[in-house]
Amino acid sequence: MLTITLRSAVQSVSALSSLLREVQAALREAGRLVPESAHRFETEQPPVLTVGIEMINGGLALSFEFADALSRTPAPAISIAASRRLVAALEAELKRRPQRTLWGQHAASARRRATEQRDPLADRASSVLEELARVQSASVAVEGRRIEISGETVEIHA
Repeated sequence: MLTITLRSAVQSVSALSSLLREVQAALREAGRLVPESAHRFETEQPPVLTVGIEMINGGLALSFEFADALSRTPAPAISIAASRRLVAALEAELKRRPQRTLWGQHAASARRRATEQRDPLADRASSVLEELARVQSASVAVEGRRIEISGETVEIHA
């Protein structure tokens, strides 16, 4: 299960709505890319994505989980596989981005090449990261892997 924690419980409706939309699209795409669950997304009744919202230390914890479309029974195998895949894509996108110099410009040696092999989820991951940046301070976690985002600062914890 993917958990996104927003450090503040007060968020702009626009930012929260955009974040939810991008996370939903990214998790569904990740689910389609994971061999163990791809077939479930090709049916007439693909898994539904649910979100549990909890207040924690003055912030919001959003826990995303797939469930069976008819019975609404949680589908933990799909949730974990899609969440792992998305977090891997987020990490890859962060590592691929150029490092900034002390003055804020991108370092010339870190510029990406057009011939790079990109993750199929790279565009979705980039969109999720942009939306997370709008909420100022957040973390994304699945099974002990965590990405902390605070303004321009990003930390990846394994």
